[in-house]
Amino acid sequence: MQDPRHEYQRLASSDHGNESSLPQLHEGKLAEAFESVSDAFYAVDRQWRFIYVNRRAQELWARSQEELLGKNIWEEFPQAVGSESYQKINQAMEEGVTTEFETVSPVLGTWIAGRVYPFPDGLSVYFQDITERKRTEETLRESEERYRKLFDSIDEGFAIIEMLYDEQDQAVDYRILETNPAFGRMTGFADAAGKTSLELNPDAEPYWFEILGRVAKTGEDVRFESYAEALDRWFDVYASRVGGEESRRVAIVFADTTERKRAEEERDHMRAREIEARTQKEERRRIARDLHDVVLQDLAGVLQSLRLIYLQSKGSESGLDLEEELEALGRATLGLRGAVHDLRGENERAFVKSVESLVELNRRLTPDCNIELIVEEGFPNRLGGEVGGELLRVIREALTNARHHSGAKRVVVTLKVEGDDLVVEISDDGQGFDPEATPGVGLSSMRERAAKVDGRLEIESEVGLGTSVRLLMPVQQKG
Repeated sequence: MQDPRHEYQRLASSDHGNESSLPQLHEGKLAEAFESVSDAFYAVDRQWRFIYVNRRAQELWARSQEELLGKNIWEEFPQAVGSESYQKINQAMEEGVTTEFETVSPVLGTWIAGRVYPFPDGLSVYFQDITERKRTEETLRESEERYRKLFDSIDEGFAIIEMLYDEQDQAVDYRILETNPAFGRMTGFADAAGKTSLELNPDAEPYWFEILGRVAKTGEDVRFESYAEALDRWFDVYASRVGGEESRRVAIVFADTTERKRAEEERDHMRAREIEARTQKEERRRIARDLHDVVLQDLAGVLQSLRLIYLQSKGSESGLDLEEELEALGRATLGLRGAVHDLRGENERAFVKSVESLVELNRRLTPDCNIELIVEEGFPNRLGGEVGGELLRVIREALTNARHHSGAKRVVVTLKVEGDDLVVEISDDGQGFDPEATPGVGLSSMRERAAKVDGRLEIESEVGLGTSVRLLMPVQQKG
């Protein structure tokens, strides 16, 4: 048999749809059918009097058909007057149109969904309790809302894509179906939904399609880190197929790891530079050790031998003139000592510490001479590598001259600040010399070293009254 609701509508709207045919609702197969449906059903005439109420409606209202037949619906259920269902039922009666409603019933206090069918002598109403469905929908809505909040708030980029394949079933592109805000922030594509990857980025690397296409086909999740050349960014990507075996949709979650990768690269570079610097330092020390222990010792031995020969020849007839040779060997020895000092990396030490070591060395070499070191307040402990190195060479040269040529009993090394200048002063009480005389190689070397660091050398000396060597250098040169 047809759906009784349709059969009733046909009967009520046909030529037989008159008052004499309406009692058929209470008898025969049609009545049996109305009693078997799960929907509540009732019919009223144009005076709003009940002419039929099925069993389901009686159960919901807790009212029997005998109580309701011939009674006015709005008098029996006055709480429904003015409600949404009331308005829809009245509209169907007045306009002769089918209407629907979905609302909370003022009679039952539960959600109901209904449909109203007008006929010439009244109308019929079908309705059912949809409370459980509404609860399910509300639960789903709340779940979707939580998901959406999470989806929109996570820092990771997220997208649902659909893979696109060519005639050979090779993945060649994908269409972006949905994204979160982080996707736009990370990629720069704020309105990506609905577009393909190649539309947004014609230079997209093919391997992205290969990897994601394989996920869509096999259903095997994958995680990988890759560089997007067109975006100049690194991404940590997790991809998983969405749906069943026939689905070609893939969910992608990704994080921008560019800063971490660059930090790692910089750390690796620094580590490589440290290893290289350490290797070079070890090699410099090895060379310095070989030069000091072998070459410098041999050279010093030759110098002492020549000095002895020179002194012996002065009283003989041979009269060897070895002054220039001795001076050249002295310069070579001094230069070699400076080279050994540089190779050992002593410039890396604090400047004042290096001066202390140099003064202590000269004290041991000339125990009969009192060598003092004065470091005045305000003088920096450290100086730039080249600056510190050149100043140390000037101090070494001045101390060597005082030790070898002046016959001084007292030498004072002073480090201080005067106005805008750093001052290094080496003074002695030795025999002094005539500043107007032709300067030796040692003085010329000190002037050259001072000029290299934008400093100026001042030398004061007088025969019999000692010597003062002052190197002045602008304060901004300090390390």
